[in-house]
Amino acid sequence: MDAEASQGATGAANESDAGVETITSEEALKQPIHEYLDGLEDINDIKLKVARAAVSKALGQPVDKKAFKNAIQAVINERNGNDDSSESEASSSSSPDAAGTGKSRRGGLARTQVVLSKPLAKFLGVETETRPQIVKKLWEYIREHDLQNPNDKREIRCDDALRELFQRDQVTMFNMNKLLTCHVISQKAWNEGKRTFDTYKLKLKDEVAFPKTAKPSKPKTKSGVKRKRRGGGGGGGFCKVLRISEPLQRFMNEETAARTAVTKKLWEHIRANELQNPDNKREIICDDTLRDLFGQEKVTIFSMNKFIQPHFIKDDE
Repeated sequence: MDAEASQGATGAANESDAGVETITSEEALKQPIHEYLDGLEDINDIKLKVARAAVSKALGQPVDKKAFKNAIQAVINERNGNDDSSESEASSSSSPDAAGTGKSRRGGLARTQVVLSKPLAKFLGVETETRPQIVKKLWEYIREHDLQNPNDKREIRCDDALRELFQRDQVTMFNMNKLLTCHVISQKAWNEGKRTFDTYKLKLKDEVAFPKTAKPSKPKTKSGVKRKRRGGGGGGGFCKVLRISEPLQRFMNEETAARTAVTKKLWEHIRANELQNPDNKREIICDDTLRDLFGQEKVTIFSMNKFIQPHFIKDDE
């Protein structure tokens, strides 16, 4: 095998000194990054280290830091309509078979028609659209009306139309995606009546991702030692114990559970029943138990979190 063929056979991976292949191809990373971002319920503040670790785990190989940084920036630019080729790429990636379903060859929720809220439908002039086209049209509007902060292009100053959508005076290229989730629902969930736009209420607190301010130091005790977190209480964030839906109660055999505990038990079930696709470890083939939870025949390790999210019941619901 010559050098060129050898490079192609490794899937654009580079062998490190330790003998472990490190993926260095930005193109090879784009699809897994798309899948990772699609699996996030809210895209607010993307942490490169966390994202790279997740993609590396999904691929089963280490990922080059520089290549990943360039790849995820390219993906974000594409999703935000900053890539001039994004429209042609979306067009060329659509297959004849996908035309009737609203999905492209890349598949996933990113290329599926979604139902729009009344404010977003009014803004775009359509009742359904794909997520990339929603973001692309938003960016066309932002540039046409010169709404980017000249001192920080990541920041968008909302005019009346955007303020009606996002309920704030400014957004960023990252939290704009998060806020858009309040305005879209999958056609399947809409048709089955599982979700309505009442469940996607915007939080009206002032929220600006950039520039970030330094975090205040943790309070210290009189002795000058930083106060340690007390044990018990269930913790916060992903460790917070929440009420869960009846299907998830059957799975967990509990009436409440923390997200971390649910994720752990899900993976125990997946591994015990060998539900990972042997040809693509990122793909989970749902058995009856998972089908009851996700309502899908298969999910990915990224989208699984999104499908489990509706099973957690917040205190105000």
